[in-house]
Amino acid sequence: MRRCGAPAVIKMIRALAAHHGDEAIITAKRLVQLCIGPRKRARLWVAFDGGMAAGFILAYDTINFVRNKASCRIDLLYVEKKSRRKGVARALIAAVAGDALSRGVKRLSVDAAAGNKISNLFYRRSGFMKRKDLSVKYSAEGAVFRRLAKVRKKGPAYDRQK
Repeated sequence: MRRCGAPAVIKMIRALAAHHGDEAIITAKRLVQLCIGPRKRARLWVAFDGGMAAGFILAYDTINFVRNKASCRIDLLYVEKKSRRKGVARALIAAVAGDALSRGVKRLSVDAAAGNKISNLFYRRSGFMKRKDLSVKYSAEGAVFRRLAKVRKKGPAYDRQK
């Protein structure tokens, strides 16, 4: 990541979050921690247009243990308005896909809000296939997450494989 990359990416993450009615709280320091160094959890690519950050893509690897298939998941993709329709998003996806293939990953996935017609059309035109599953997404955070993390004192014992 270029030295000027993290603050520019944070600005774009905030714009993307605002577009979806959310508020981004990640800092440039945390972004660098997550994307660079020994404890890296995600990969980040930044596209530049005329020396200015034009867009970014953040992705991370997962695995489907049932199908024994490694997958690279695009978490965020954003292109600045003035850089749209110039191939920036396609170039960013190509960078992620090429990197994933070089590491033996066989699948690339991404989510788009159902109502985001432009994104859905872009992904379909790029060759992504709409998943045909009936899964519903759930998440737990805050107090609920902490409650789930507590070890039960009653019930069957378990050993976690390390």
